[in-house]
Amino acid sequence: MAVDQTMALHGYTTDRHMTTDEETLSKQELEAIAAIRAKGERGEITWQQANAEANAIRAAHGYTIDQQGEVSAAESKEERRAVTAPDVSHLKAEKVDTAELEEALKAWREEQERAHTAKVEQAAAQAEADLAEAQRAAEEDLDAQRAAVDLDEARSRDDQALYAHLRGDGGGIGAAQGQLVAAQGQLQ
Repeated sequence: MAVDQTMALHGYTTDRHMTTDEETLSKQELEAIAAIRAKGERGEITWQQANAEANAIRAAHGYTIDQQGEVSAAESKEERRAVTAPDVSHLKAEKVDTAELEEALKAWREEQERAHTAKVEQAAAQAEADLAEAQRAAEEDLDAQRAAVDLDEARSRDDQALYAHLRGDGGGIGAAQGQLVAAQGQLQ
């Protein structure tokens, strides 16, 4: 009873964990835990140390008990290692020869660069041809506009000469214009 009172004084309970220990642990393990409790009672170790030592024994059976008597599942060291460090011994790194792949990639890149260069050159040639055509068309339009202006000027002079003749101007501007129109009519 003294052990239970001392444990209760330090926040330990015996009701739940004693049942779990008695159902799970062997007689030798129960004696070892009783010896650990006795050390705690004598003050040779703290109750935290006593609980940790007792839980080391319990962990082999997959459970631990905290200072308040709460039972919880405990993973063994092997289980923790299995989760944190998976077995990779069957995996081996193999050297992969990538020379053929690199050569194919290089050939593909060169082909893409050639195709791109050909497209750029074709577009430049087409742009030059379009520019030359636009310049030729602009020059033709300019020549047509000049011819239209010249024709309008000639008609205008014809009209001025005719008007001067009808007015009765025999000389002066009317006669000069009439002579110019007559001269142009003979040239054409």
